[in-house]
Amino acid sequence: MSVKWIQIALISSGMFLLTACGPETIFLKGGLDTPAHHVANGNQLLENGKYDAALAEFMRAKEQMDKKYAPIYVGIGLAQAHKGEIQAAYTTLETARQFTRDPADEKKIEQAFETVKRLEQAENPGD
Repeated sequence: MSVKWIQIALISSGMFLLTACGPETIFLKGGLDTPAHHVANGNQLLENGKYDAALAEFMRAKEQMDKKYAPIYVGIGLAQAHKGEIQAAYTTLETARQFTRDPADEKKIEQAFETVKRLEQAENPGD
């Protein structure tokens, strides 16, 4: 065998190995791009104290997906309250009330109102 054929065989084998051992192609799953998924991500960010990132996640769900999904507004309201935007939080939670018919969501909205009240009292302890 000539040196040229050996080189071609080695290069071909190397190319095969490089492409065969690479990472699998990652496909986005449609189930991950839902309002509920963004709300779950936003709630996790809220729990970790990342209020700006949480607000961005909730806003992404609102703007790109479903403007009438009450849990989005609950998350936005909580993020606003944690950022000190108490009146905006109350307004946002009222919007959540308008969009819900689910008793579980109604309970979460009431809990969010209680959280906002606690944060407001912490901000203004003399009132």
